[in-house]
Amino acid sequence: MDFKHDFLQNQKIRWYIVIFGVLWISLSIYYDLIKDESVFKFIFYLIIGLFVISMGLGVPFEKLFGKKYIYVSDDELHIKLRVLKKGTKTGWKEISSIELWPGKILITTRNKNNYSADLREIEPQIRHDFLETIIHKANKKGIDTKKHGYLKNI
Repeated sequence: MDFKHDFLQNQKIRWYIVIFGVLWISLSIYYDLIKDESVFKFIFYLIIGLFVISMGLGVPFEKLFGKKYIYVSDDELHIKLRVLKKGTKTGWKEISSIELWPGKILITTRNKNNYSADLREIEPQIRHDFLETIIHKANKKGIDTKKHGYLKNI
């Protein structure tokens, strides 16, 4: 069983944010274009309003800058929890041990490199499913796992 979660997938529409973005652009048209006749100021506020509208429509603007995901397969483990930082891509054959906490994971490879990921910002259900998949795959591959907290019962 593979686990895959994209944190930057389209989300639900929040109409109050869309309405706020439309009001933002409308006020910018009135105050910046009509009253002040400042095109540069209008363009600046127009871009902000478009970002707000895109957030309200469920399209995260972070997609413009990178990816944010977790992927666990039978061969590899990919963890990329920050948009602008490089993620961790490790094959199961390279991993010697894994330490799991409810909010953190520490991976030690055979050449003694340590990778750690802070999982506290992930939704609890997604985090639990991810850690459960890691435990299942590590046990299947014969990798030493140390579990802390409520994970000892899994």
